[in-house]
Amino acid sequence: MGMAAAFGTFAGTYFWFPKCTGHKMNEGLGKIHFWLTFIGGYIMFISMHLQGLAGHPRRYPDIETFDFLQPLMPLHELITVAALVTAAAQLIFLINLLWSIKNGEAAGDNPWNATNLEWTVPSPPPHDNFGGRRPVVTQPAYEYSRPDASRDDVMQDEPVLGVPR
Repeated sequence: MGMAAAFGTFAGTYFWFPKCTGHKMNEGLGKIHFWLTFIGGYIMFISMHLQGLAGHPRRYPDIETFDFLQPLMPLHELITVAALVTAAAQLIFLINLLWSIKNGEAAGDNPWNATNLEWTVPSPPPHDNFGGRRPVVTQPAYEYSRPDASRDDVMQDEPVLGVPR
């Protein structure tokens, strides 16, 4: 469950970073960060799960004094290596984040072809968000693959095309 929350946080950061800064994060570093975090995190937590199935009690500060825990020592070492890999991946994320603030590729106003109103304004958004104009919402926020539209992504504030639904 902890990994799900961490991946949600990273996904939100990668998604909203262009809107906040006007720059995209480096995609190659992002993929390396994802895979190292995914593999390291899941090796770490699956190994802990296997230790629990084998009868390892929680919160033992020194397992070397208990003979019945000695066969689980390789799993402890694997968990340590996986934790170090996962921590190193977070350094990659931090480097990517800090480098991309100033040197990242220009994102444009809507790099993800999102259809909701946030992406109709420049990135980063001006102080008054919509530049003095009030957006008029004419269709749902996530309107993709409309048969009557000329393109796949139809913005929320574009006029409704074709026959009304």
